[in-house]
Amino acid sequence: MNEELSYVPRETIGAVTGYIPVYLVLDEYILNLLLLICLVHLCLLLTWTFDILVYFSTYLESS
Repeated sequence: MNEELSYVPRETIGAVTGYIPVYLVLDEYILNLLLLICLVHLCLLLTWTFDILVYFSTYLESS
């Protein structure tokens, strides 16, 4: 078994084992960034909706 592994170049092992964790970390970072952007948009949408409702309620009361 060890003889078979000795034929595999070290660069290939390093590329395979080094590429996967970097990809997973980057993928998790991108997903967290997208989730954060979605949450910010949701908060902005809720605040704008609340502002519009307050504006219309004051407009209707004044007229």
